Amino acid sequence: MTEADETPIQVDTVDGLVDIAELVDIVFFEVAGKRTTSSSQTEANGSTDIDISVRTTSTGIDVRCLCRVIGGGGEYVCDAAARYDFGRSITISDSVLPEFVQRVGVMAVYPYLREAITASAAKLRLTPPLLRLLRPGDVHAAPKAPPL
Repeated sequence: MTEADETPIQVDTVDGLVDIAELVDIVFFEVAGKRTTSSSQTEANGSTDIDISVRTTSTGIDVRCLCRVIGGGGEYVCDAAARYDFGRSITISDSVLPEFVQRVGVMAVYPYLREAITASAAKLRLTPPLLRLLRPGDVHAAPKAPPL
């Protein structure tokens, strides 16, 4: 490794971060589903709650999403994270990280959350709840992230 490779580069735009970030893994921490005592199993659109946390290092970002869904006669939990690697040490401007999490990080994890919840419902022979459409403004990361 040369001295130039050891010096962190400054990233001031989301496009610049996207150019160097590589999605390296989707990690599941919990996937669960259970039947509820609700008499209505046709209420496919129940409540959905998503908690987002972010862990950053000089060489990567983990965006973790904990999704809880109630509806269609069941309760579901899926906790998963997208792991990104930069391949080198970087420094990210304060305004870039929240936008990256909203527009890239969560959007990479979300299909996995949907699939896990849908698969859990299928195994329980319940109507799969529909997860609402996520829009970038809907996403807010927790200021303090748990260890991943």
